[in-house]
Amino acid sequence: MRKKGVIFLDIDGTLAGRGHVHPRNKEAVSKARKMGYYIILNTGRARSYTRSTLWDNIEIDGIISGVGSRIEISGRVIYEKYIDPRFVYDSVKRFHNTSNGFLVGGVKKSFVLNPTYAYEGWNFVKIKEPELFLLNENNSDIQKIEMFGESISKDDKDYFAKHLAVFDYGNLIECGRRDCTKASAMDMALDYLGIKKENSIAIGDSSNDIEMLKNAGIAIAMGNAEDAVKSMADFVSTDCDDGGVGHAIEMMLMR
Repeated sequence: MRKKGVIFLDIDGTLAGRGHVHPRNKEAVSKARKMGYYIILNTGRARSYTRSTLWDNIEIDGIISGVGSRIEISGRVIYEKYIDPRFVYDSVKRFHNTSNGFLVGGVKKSFVLNPTYAYEGWNFVKIKEPELFLLNENNSDIQKIEMFGESISKDDKDYFAKHLAVFDYGNLIECGRRDCTKASAMDMALDYLGIKKENSIAIGDSSNDIEMLKNAGIAIAMGNAEDAVKSMADFVSTDCDDGGVGHAIEMMLMR
């Protein structure tokens, strides 16, 4: 079957929310693939924690992880760029005694300095000593650094902003390579698949989805999306917990 287009889906707050994927989302994704659309997850998560029983049973064609830093299509890695290993080590050393949650997300493993309730239930490796990140096997595929907590300071944010792209959500910051975005990865995936941009649909909810949505042929914001995301979307769907992805896909397929 000749493919009609590509649907790019964010995960958290879009495909999945509050510990579940709505059945309507699963059904719509399956229907879209049968109708000739590629389905590609486009997430800020590092690759090592994109695997989940929530969506492992949903058939997809690829995954873009770490805010555009790694692209896999049909099991083949077509692009990958990682954070400088020395900066990873310096950051772990600098924040080793932080009271905030601190996550270092990689392809094979993800690590935490100070486990908090936000990281419960994940198989993250506890960082006991910063020297752990002098080992090439641990620091060579890091895609993002994340801090979570009440005591993140402006100095903390400025430190990361000197080296990385920073998405600031107040008590949460996500940091990744400046030259990697969901939009740039989307372009590479479309080129690889031979699909024109006007035949792409992107669905998201947060500020790190804005570039992806601006770049898509059709931009869809979730009902639970931030106002800035809704304001630039072509269409606003229902909330994540109400099967918003499913609703959006159904509306697009009926066009």
